[in-house]
Amino acid sequence: MALLHDRLWLRRLFGFVVGCLILLGFEGLCRLAGWGQPDPRNDPFISFAGRSKLFTTDPLTNEHVTASERLKFFVEDRFPRSKGDDTYRIFCLGGSTVQGRPYSIETSFSTWLRLALEAAYPHRQFEVVNCGGVSYASYRLIPILTECLAYEPDLFIVCTGQNEFLEARTYETEKRWHRAHAIASHSRIYHLIQGLKRPAPKAALKQEADALLDYRGGLKAYTRDKAWKELVQAHHRSNLKRLISLSQSAKVPITFLKPPVNLKDCPPFKSDGPAARHYQKGQERLAHADFRNAEAHFWRALEEDLCPLRLLPPMGDDLVSICRQANVPCLDLHTLLGKECPQGILGDEILVDHVHPSIRGHQLIANALLEHLSETFGAREPRHAAARAKVYQSHLDSLDALYSAHGQQRLRNLHLWTKGQTDGPAYKK
Repeated sequence: MALLHDRLWLRRLFGFVVGCLILLGFEGLCRLAGWGQPDPRNDPFISFAGRSKLFTTDPLTNEHVTASERLKFFVEDRFPRSKGDDTYRIFCLGGSTVQGRPYSIETSFSTWLRLALEAAYPHRQFEVVNCGGVSYASYRLIPILTECLAYEPDLFIVCTGQNEFLEARTYETEKRWHRAHAIASHSRIYHLIQGLKRPAPKAALKQEADALLDYRGGLKAYTRDKAWKELVQAHHRSNLKRLISLSQSAKVPITFLKPPVNLKDCPPFKSDGPAARHYQKGQERLAHADFRNAEAHFWRALEEDLCPLRLLPPMGDDLVSICRQANVPCLDLHTLLGKECPQGILGDEILVDHVHPSIRGHQLIANALLEHLSETFGAREPRHAAARAKVYQSHLDSLDALYSAHGQQRLRNLHLWTKGQTDGPAYKK
């Protein structure tokens, strides 16, 4: 009887091993033949109810220009349809930080970068296109990057992660399988099967961002929901990988910017206890010059915030890790701008609110990008720093008084928005 049992067990083991070998062989065949390659344009978490291009053609100037129907979330920018042989074209993608809020693209790092590049390399042509959308999260950048691939890009600069929790997404399907999907998605067989199946229903979002805080009472929608928080973070990781995959497949370099967050001067936007306590402890430690523990409490306050309007620490770690694995540059803006603040704890010294850099902060970002790009363009004009300072000041002087006034008004409105005090329609769950 024991011998029979042993033979039965050996047959099962043999069948299992043979089955595994067949699967491994087929997986290898799929990879050699190019079958089952995942399409990074397809979002496994959500879909969009509609989609239109960000840029259209201006018939008067024959330029690409931001489409008028997108101007509620974007600021008009334009670039020639025909790219010159000596032109280096950069697209900057992200949310309101990229757009330069509470001001606009005239004082965003995209403009300062163009001016800095022109001062450093006066014999070359540079086009730096601003694709920063207000309240735009990482999943909304995929269609933009995909579109911009058709416009002969030389570089993508992406700054994202602050807006991941702004829109309500149900993730009904993903709640059951996102962990298993994360493992299975490494298999070509899995993607091959997925391509043959009818797509599972996904949350359909509006074409433009539909932030909860745009609604009166929208702050009430934010509660402690660990499962949803994990899914948002998983979606963010997926989007970063898809952005990298799209750019690398097209052989276009991509550089990420790790966004800055205001730790010292920004209390939690909504707390059920832990977030507020950690922020208060941080202020107490700061008053006693215990800077290390003060910063640790500020980070905990951010992580416990029920309304995460700033990049969460694990998501910043994900960005750095994914970029490292893909051999993609990632400039740490939080550390860069922290050098302007006492003990490196980022606050109002260089940020105008919870996340947005001041005009000087945007200039520092542009300068850091210029240093990064010097590896691409080689030696700079010997007096480029003096020329850059002069052109920066000249550009600032060209902006009228209304530019600053409008920025200050947007800043006041933004403060009300973060408190859930908006003139929008009432929130309905």
